[in-house]
Amino acid sequence: MRIVKKYANRKLYDTTDKKYVAMDTVARLIKDGEEVTVIENHTGRDITAVVVSQILARKKTEIAPEISSGVLIELLRKGGERVKDYSDYAKKWIGKSIDKSITEVLGKMNLATRHQIQKLDERIDLLMEKVEHIERLQERKGTKPVAETEQIGGVVPPKETG
Repeated sequence: MRIVKKYANRKLYDTTDKKYVAMDTVARLIKDGEEVTVIENHTGRDITAVVVSQILARKKTEIAPEISSGVLIELLRKGGERVKDYSDYAKKWIGKSIDKSITEVLGKMNLATRHQIQKLDERIDLLMEKVEHIERLQERKGTKPVAETEQIGGVVPPKETG
């Protein structure tokens, strides 16, 4: 993890590279997948979210031109709860989109979907219950079900007639 300290004079110091850096450098590090934490030097407080917000505000036209000013104003007015609402909505939407894509791919691959397998499991359970019910009825009537030793791979061989 890369630690960047922010000083009172607004300068940013990268403790890994041991040099002062610009906001654009921090933005590049984050885009490149680096774990970056920005600490306020005199308090030790984590201000990563504040710095990232400043970067996003500077880069709005480059990063997200499709986000309207109205949405950003609403985020500012409603605060963190609204951001969480949008985040939750986005997660659900992404999840549904992924599930839909997976279902489409499975359909093209001619593989069973999770829903189809669940339905099949339900039908097998129902059949097993019916078989057990028939076996109990046979036991009550005094007829014996075919012994397991007479079964081949779970299939009862036909009776020999002679």
